[in-house]
Amino acid sequence: MPATHADPIDRFSWRQINDGYGATWEPRAGLQAVKHRGKFFVRGGRSLKIAPKTFVDSNLYDDVWRCTDPGLSWKKLSGEARAPWQARAYFQALTKAGISMF
Repeated sequence: MPATHADPIDRFSWRQINDGYGATWEPRAGLQAVKHRGKFFVRGGRSLKIAPKTFVDSNLYDDVWRCTDPGLSWKKLSGEARAPWQARAYFQALTKAGISMF
């Protein structure tokens, strides 16, 4: 059976549209981003505390951010309130049949 290979990254053309300055969320890892109904959504993630000792020493987020333009501006949907799910990082998110799931 022939081996299958992913497309090489240099096959694509990349263009930076936002350098991160002006982003209003905290830098983080483990977030999930999806495109749903023409808008981008970023959920959750984690950032390290000042002197982390273990993974659980992270700040976990339960926020939701939405972008209606090509990545230039973002709005926090959960406001000052917490999102209706537990803070998390390194989870899965997807959209299918008009529904966004995680």
